[in-house]
Amino acid sequence: MNTESKEKKTLSAFLAAQRSSVLAIVDGLDTQALTTPVLPSGWTPLGLVEHLGHAERHWFQEVVTGAAEPLPWPDDHGPLTTPRAPEVVFAFYDDQCRRSDAVIARTPLSAPPRGRHPEALGGRTR
Repeated sequence: MNTESKEKKTLSAFLAAQRSSVLAIVDGLDTQALTTPVLPSGWTPLGLVEHLGHAERHWFQEVVTGAAEPLPWPDDHGPLTTPRAPEVVFAFYDDQCRRSDAVIARTPLSAPPRGRHPEALGGRTR
C-alpha cells in the first residue's frame, strides 16, 4: 500500500469514527428530544446533525471538487435548527457522508481545492 493509500485510509477511518460518534450520541432520542433546544443558543441535536451534513457537503463537494448539487430545500431557518423530520435529516447526513467518501476515493490528496471557502478562512484552504 502506497503512502497516499495509507493516508486516505487513515482519513477515512478518522471521519468514520467521528460520524459514528455523532450518531451514537443521538441514537435512541425521540423526535421531541431531537428537536428540543438544549443550549441557550437554540441549537437542537437534529439541527446539529443537519449542520454536519452541510459541512460534509461544503468541504468535500464545494471546496474540494468546486461544485455541489443544489440542496433539496431552502436553507432559510435559524442556525443549527431544522424544520425537517428526523428521517429526512438522517438520510441527508448519510448521503452527504457517502458523497464525501466518494470524493476522497477519487481525489488525489495532493490535488488543490477547486472551490473556495468564504473569507476570512478562504485563503487558508489553498
